[in-house]
Amino acid sequence: MTFKGPDGSSRTFDQDIVTIGSRSSADLQVSSSNVAEEHAEVFQKGGRTYCRAMAGDEEDVTSSSYTWLDESESPLRTSVSYLLAPEAYLAFGEAENRYKIAFEEKNTGGTAMFEMLMKGMAASGNKDVQQQMKDRLG
Repeated sequence: MTFKGPDGSSRTFDQDIVTIGSRSSADLQVSSSNVAEEHAEVFQKGGRTYCRAMAGDEEDVTSSSYTWLDESESPLRTSVSYLLAPEAYLAFGEAENRYKIAFEEKNTGGTAMFEMLMKGMAASGNKDVQQQMKDRLG
């Protein structure tokens, strides 16, 4: 995964999980008063790439530590994994801390949306259908 920062600099990571925050031990350190020590993480699982906000609960009106995906005006909810498209933009703490995330999506035999729909249909099917879908999609 490569993170291209607002200043044009790039950082490439070879690990499956990249931590983002103001803490010096964060993989991607973002210095800003609105960036929490453990702000977010971007991770790869099952051939897909996700972002999980770890700070900035949108229901806490006193919080200013948010994470945004692409051009959304609503911040990401904490502890929810959001599927990222290649070349997605993430902003940490404030709009100026916007990073472009580049990665190669591993071919898992179908699109993420297709897999999500199929898993949703399988969840409402009978036990035989659920098992067949689980065997096929993992």
